[in-house]
Amino acid sequence: MENLNGEAPRLTLMKSTLHLLLDRIPTPIGDLLVVADGEGRLRATFWTNHDRELRQTLERRYPGMEIEFERASDPHGLSTAMDAYFCGDLHAIDGLRVESAGTAFDPEVVAAFTRLLDARPDFLLAAQARPVEPESGDPWAAHDRGE
Repeated sequence: MENLNGEAPRLTLMKSTLHLLLDRIPTPIGDLLVVADGEGRLRATFWTNHDRELRQTLERRYPGMEIEFERASDPHGLSTAMDAYFCGDLHAIDGLRVESAGTAFDPEVVAAFTRLLDARPDFLLAAQARPVEPESGDPWAAHDRGE
């Protein structure tokens, strides 16, 4: 079949839109982006020094989807739960609904990290107590130099 110009018709695929809510919260180790969907599921978290990669990462996770962000304050209470987690309530995130296009391995990593924090809550407290170096803004800079 040809069009009026004698060419074969081109198939144009329309991308579906994934509408996401975006909030930014302070944590002891830097600002965290909290990404939620309209149903209240946590879709992603990102540290702000990587926010330029957020859209690219989500586009890789959701191929064929157009990603659209809307700024939101504490979408569905997710920012409050994440804040409580970083303030020491390690179980504040246990009941969060999460939706990810990741692999089956991803939930295993989250479960292992949760078990680590249950066994070693001082791990998070050590991160909170680490001073931030003014010149780099990096709380781990002294550690990385072996100090």
